[in-house]
Amino acid sequence: MDYAVDSLKQDQDFMLVALRINVDALDDADESLKQDPEIVRIAIRNKGYELFFADEKLKEDPKIVKIAVGFNGLALEYAHDDLKNDKDTVQIAVGNN
Repeated sequence: MDYAVDSLKQDQDFMLVALRINVDALDDADESLKQDPEIVRIAIRNKGYELFFADEKLKEDPKIVKIAVGFNGLALEYAHDDLKNDKDTVQIAVGNN
């Protein structure tokens, strides 16, 4: 992904395929796609800690964060502070650590 042209890194369809092949592709995605809930959901379902690369607004989204910590409890580290204090979210994270 490092050598892919920027236009591909901005293309939602391309990134959806890339994430299915390379679970670390969110890091290389254009910033606009890091704000796309569909793209981020695919990434965090592969590796919960990919939440690190998501836009800050999505780190505040309880649904997104619960998906991430459901796959890897350690992803809680990258969630917004409000969700780190949310009982349900923390319970999911502890159960998947």
